[in-house]
Amino acid sequence: MTDWTDSVAKLVAFGGGTGGGYIALKTVVQFFGGRLDKREAAVDAGSERLNKRLEDRLDKVEGRLDVAERELALCERKHALSEVKAARLEAMLLQVRPGLKLAFPPEPETPASLEELAAELDKKVGEQ
Repeated sequence: MTDWTDSVAKLVAFGGGTGGGYIALKTVVQFFGGRLDKREAAVDAGSERLNKRLEDRLDKVEGRLDVAERELALCERKHALSEVKAARLEAMLLQVRPGLKLAFPPEPETPASLEELAAELDKKVGEQ
């Protein structure tokens, strides 16, 4: 062969080897890269499902919290009204008790045990 054809043959061999090596390397990188992408996609999908479930549970808990807060506020209002009513009744009882003793004095024939019972009841009502 001549120098010219020899050079062309070497150049073709070098280009073919370089091109083939490039294609082989590219194929290997794409293969492993594709596998990593699939793994990442699976992890991302799992993370998305987990996030969705957590958001759903959080929405449910927030809804239950809103209901509980409304019910608590209602109970607090009812409790405050009950306290006001109890204070009014206690004030009325304090005003009425002396009049009841005057209107219904204990009878002399009342047994001593009933008078003691009445005294204990007066003490308990007075303590409250």
